Amino acid sequence: MILNNTDIKEIKGISDKRASMYHKLGIFTAEDLIGFYPRDYVDYSLPKKICEIENEETCVFMGEITKKLVPYFGKVTVYHVAVSDGTDEMLITFFNNRFAYDKLVEGYRYLFYGKVTCTFAKKEALSPLFILENSENKIVPKYHLTGGLSNSVIISNMVSALESAEFEDLLPEPIREKENLLPLKESICNIHFPESSESLEKAKKRL
Repeated sequence: MILNNTDIKEIKGISDKRASMYHKLGIFTAEDLIGFYPRDYVDYSLPKKICEIENEETCVFMGEITKKLVPYFGKVTVYHVAVSDGTDEMLITFFNNRFAYDKLVEGYRYLFYGKVTCTFAKKEALSPLFILENSENKIVPKYHLTGGLSNSVIISNMVSALESAEFEDLLPEPIREKENLLPLKESICNIHFPESSESLEKAKKRL
């Protein structure tokens, strides 16, 4: 239970326009957003070498940003980023996603997750998820999406919501200790951003 539940527009980074997108998912308040649990997770701990990736394979791979190409502005805005891991090169492509394009910095190394297509001329990943290679949390949530809301945007908004939320744990501490259950806030934080596979299982047990 959240003591300081507010309209979703009160959360940092959520404008009226973005709030209307969340409304399509049935999310109107901070509590609704925090209760919007991931549908799955990506484990970035074991990336493949780009040279080993096969056509139509969905996987995690590491890439250093070697060049950010000039966007193509048409009916659909297309953003291209070139990456390399030293074994091969990859073209990363985003459609109408300036947010993702702007987050990628030349010279930095990232872990990407997505479906890769391979041709004689190139390897390409369309709209992959990604984190910095040195990110502490290698298990990252995947949420149900709607038009205009990317996974990265929801993650950013979720972090803000969790940082400002005040929780009331209605389960008495003696019962939590007896059943080996996590406190409510720790459980909710780990269901969204697990510190480890073990932490995720404990969060699922409590919730």
